[in-house]
Amino acid sequence: MEIPEGFKFMSLSLPKGGGLIVEYGFKTKDGSITNKDSIKHTCCSDMHDDMEKLINKLKVFVADTYNILAFKALAKNSVGVFTAKEQTAVKNIQPVYTKLEKEILDKIEITALKAKGTEKNFGLVISAKNNYGKAGTAMNTPFINLGTNKWGWEEELDELFEMIVDESKEYLFNNKRKQPEFDFVEENNKGQKKPKEKELAPTGSDDF
Repeated sequence: MEIPEGFKFMSLSLPKGGGLIVEYGFKTKDGSITNKDSIKHTCCSDMHDDMEKLINKLKVFVADTYNILAFKALAKNSVGVFTAKEQTAVKNIQPVYTKLEKEILDKIEITALKAKGTEKNFGLVISAKNNYGKAGTAMNTPFINLGTNKWGWEEELDELFEMIVDESKEYLFNNKRKQPEFDFVEENNKGQKKPKEKELAPTGSDDF
């Protein structure tokens, strides 16, 4: 399926139960009149592993806007205020910090990504959920203007965003999805049933 003229990514969200919702804008031509329109595509097929990896990379930006990874930077940048014994302790505990950072990021669940604004005022809002504890809490970022350097990683986020947009196009128009797994039972030569195995099957296209 061809990518519509004037394709503009607007948002994506990850509903409970799997699948992906992508909203995008495009242009429709009616004679000499060009109209801007938008469509929200909902698909129950899970996103491809490539997209999932990109989405998971958003976690570190969410965490940084909440300063919940500041302990690593503080440990490295505050060496001057530590005694010699404390400096040794900080150095030895760095592997623990790495494990702690992974644990924190693993508890963050990205739920949506929304593009807002135009040109110099173009940016993103990342919606997430912190699943630490018995009840999850919302962790939505403020508007992140990709044309500034307020956080120091806007350029990196911009590059990641462009890759997510490309994967969204692959998902929508080239049917790039995660292939479902099916259980099947096959008899061997002696008439005995083999254990159930996992088999990949191709997904069909969705109408929208």
